[in-house]
Amino acid sequence: MKTVHAEQNWKGFFSYLDGYETAEQYIEVEFSMKIIFSGESFVGTFSSSESKHVFDEPPKVKGFVEDGKISFILKYPFSYFKDENGKFHTDKTTTHPEVHYLGFFNEDKSMVEGNWEMVKFLDQSLNDYTEEIFNGTVEMRRN
Repeated sequence: MKTVHAEQNWKGFFSYLDGYETAEQYIEVEFSMKIIFSGESFVGTFSSSESKHVFDEPPKVKGFVEDGKISFILKYPFSYFKDENGKFHTDKTTTHPEVHYLGFFNEDKSMVEGNWEMVKFLDQSLNDYTEEIFNGTVEMRRN
């Protein structure tokens, strides 16, 4: 993937499993990113249809492109989650776990296809810690 313009707009969707029963419970969420390149690295902002009403300022992204691959980390301003009833809750006193994205440019489709992952630490004892891993797919393309 070749970087042509320093400032770019991307749109796409990410998916995640809503519940633990079957793959039919995957939810697709539309998002957009506005990024500014410096060489092969970039920084920018992120907005999703699901969480844009939660934050006063947009979440930040930082990443790079290399050899047909795009990788970036999404950082939300503070912690938020969706409960079992679909209602969003926030906690401005805690940091939201980083969300890591990795995708590969599909030239036939003129888009990036990949995955995302987030690790949430739940508990730590003397010799061990408990974590929960969330993941899903991502597809996006330049506007």
